[in-house]
Amino acid sequence: MNEKIPSTFKRRHAVELGIVKDERFSKKGFVVALSPLIFNNGKKLEHMKNVAENCDKEVNNCQLGNEITACVYKYAPELHFKS
Repeated sequence: MNEKIPSTFKRRHAVELGIVKDERFSKKGFVVALSPLIFNNGKKLEHMKNVAENCDKEVNNCQLGNEITACVYKYAPELHFKS
């Protein structure tokens, strides 16, 4: 198996959730991971799609795990990922 093992706790969990794919932030993976929380609420779904768009533009792949957490908290503080 040639899969790289993410080095940080946050990054490992982002990979497990599908938020990181091919060493990059995954907009689709982010929305899919949050689907259980938002699938019955169109307004929340649109909000999370916007969060995904913003984070896709802002996340630098060097500090992926930390930057995803910071970006999501910036645009969706209601999720407040706790480490």
